[in-house]
Amino acid sequence: MIDIDGVTYTDNLTKAISIIDDNIKELTLPKDVKIIVEGAFANSDIRKINFNDNLERIKYQAISCTGLEELYIKNNVTLEAESFADNFNLKKIYINSNKIPEYCFEGCGRSGIFANIELVNTRSIERFAFAQSGIEKIVLPSSLAYINEYAFCETNFKGKVLILPENLKMIGNFAFEDTNLTDIYIPDNIESVGNLTKSDITLHMSEKTIKRLKLENTSNIEIASKTIDNLLDQMSFKELNKKVLQKDIILK
Repeated sequence: MIDIDGVTYTDNLTKAISIIDDNIKELTLPKDVKIIVEGAFANSDIRKINFNDNLERIKYQAISCTGLEELYIKNNVTLEAESFADNFNLKKIYINSNKIPEYCFEGCGRSGIFANIELVNTRSIERFAFAQSGIEKIVLPSSLAYINEYAFCETNFKGKVLILPENLKMIGNFAFEDTNLTDIYIPDNIESVGNLTKSDITLHMSEKTIKRLKLENTSNIEIASKTIDNLLDQMSFKELNKKVLQKDIILK
């Protein structure tokens, strides 16, 4: 093992093992680090991490329960469950990962702080990934295909309307349960919509999609007269900009 600036790494510097200096507020990962091991920075007061471009994996609870305020990872990484859970002060999240695993960002923003989130190349958001978090704005990529059960349950959105990306295939049971969203616009390419009927959210879907999915309980479904793209097109740039600034709408 080798210690650099209050952090322990393996001798070849490919793995970050732990923080040994409780006073560290910011750290820069050496360029050779590929893995942040389980619990490596958990329960520390770290506020900022400068991630390298060679990072490949962030393991279970590796950076959970910290003072982290911003997260920026531009290269594609593999995340494990709870890797960033309970970072109450997290305000900005930019992450490139194919899958947001179970409980990954659970509890982020629970202290009343709302995060701006941008997901890149994400195909799947797993169970409870953003549960009990605070979200100011979220950018969901066109690559997103699966939002699994309880993914956003008990999440506090500052916006009230969520427009889902056009390539989405599946929404799991209670994915948006007990949130403050009022409306969700669902794309025509959707193949499966789970049980969302306990929610007070209005689901906007095209008539052909409702028929194709053979949905039985349609009490909270409203037939959308326009596609999502047309919905955006019918607003002038000024109107759309105003809605975004007022946080009434969360764009795809």
